[in-house]
Amino acid sequence: MVSLPGILEVARFQYTGKRGATVVGAATGRSYRFVSDGAVVAVDGRDIASVGQKPFLTRV
Repeated sequence: MVSLPGILEVARFQYTGKRGATVVGAATGRSYRFVSDGAVVAVDGRDIASVGQKPFLTRV
């Protein structure tokens, strides 16, 4: 199970790019760092919509 302390809903996103990337969630302003191709990061539920718009990220 994925968890972030104090967060009720989370989603996992997988990065499909050649280099690392940092994405900032529109709702929380939190930075999500994807270090390499295939990296999976837990995302605060409030940021799912904005993070999910990135073409190089897939919800898993």
